[in-house]
Amino acid sequence: MFAKLKKLLSRRYFPAGKYGRVRLLDRAIEFSGHNGELWSLAFANVIRIEAFKHDLFGYDEITLALIDTADASWLVSEEDDGYEIFLEKLPGHFPGIRTDWYSHVAQPPFAENRTVLWNRSTS
Repeated sequence: MFAKLKKLLSRRYFPAGKYGRVRLLDRAIEFSGHNGELWSLAFANVIRIEAFKHDLFGYDEITLALIDTADASWLVSEEDDGYEIFLEKLPGHFPGIRTDWYSHVAQPPFAENRTVLWNRSTS
């Protein structure tokens, strides 16, 4: 019973690193899934970066969405390995990115609070 319930719950219940990993390369962002699959998104293809929260019934999970030229969203969770280093290095790759966003997204709790951090057309 418990295993079945755990499977139905959010992926956040897996230990850090089970989500995946994110790394900034010279010209792209590399994503690796917990299953070993690799994807990359060239910086040149990012048109917007947003931050928001998922309400997970007792806590929130902060996520960044990188929207590409095909209007696809590449998600980076605070639970992904490399997340903090990723945040530190983003301003070097996306000049003018909003750095005061965290409090706007974090409060109030359990609200999505979607916030645009960077937009190619306004940078």
